[in-house]
Amino acid sequence: MTNDDSPNVVPTDPAVPAPAEGHPPVEDTPPAPAPKGPSFGEKVSHLVKRLLLALIGVAILVIAYFILAAFVPRQWGERIGRLVDGSLTSGTFMGITFGVVCTLVPIVCFAMAVASWGRLKHVIGVLFLIVGVVFAIPNLLTLAVHSGTNNSAQIGRRLLEQNAPGFQGGTLVGAIIGAVIALVIVIFIVNYKVRGQKIKAVKHAVETE
Repeated sequence: MTNDDSPNVVPTDPAVPAPAEGHPPVEDTPPAPAPKGPSFGEKVSHLVKRLLLALIGVAILVIAYFILAAFVPRQWGERIGRLVDGSLTSGTFMGITFGVVCTLVPIVCFAMAVASWGRLKHVIGVLFLIVGVVFAIPNLLTLAVHSGTNNSAQIGRRLLEQNAPGFQGGTLVGAIIGAVIALVIVIFIVNYKVRGQKIKAVKHAVETE
């Protein structure tokens, strides 16, 4: 028999194994696209909103100062005078305490309001803003008494000088101390927030690989 007499063999594709019973065939699906981060315009808009919140807080303090300066410096002088009762030590200590607390808490609260703005429909930011304004009132009252020019401020200033010696100076020292401490806390808050954003970005990059 010659080679021409051999049967023609047609090559066939290898058989594809059928999927196991009970298991659907595996299909190749393209990977889901990675979610895009906020655009430059969104970042600018977010920053503008936070700056606007800070300006609103400052505006509230300014308005509160002028309202307090017009009506209550005398009552504030009488109130502090009764608490101190003419003691230089008590006046200085109370002034430092008011200065530290009523400067530290408002600055930190305003920073937290800006940092938390947008959560729970801005409720947390508004609460921080309100707490900051409330704690700032004693220092605003003392400033109104010290710097005011109306009759109420002049009477309140004489009452503080006579019945609460050292209170005004102590408040100034305490305000400086409170501002320095608040600055350190704000820097820590900012660094913590930036670090958290970097960690989230790294986790997201790892998950999308």
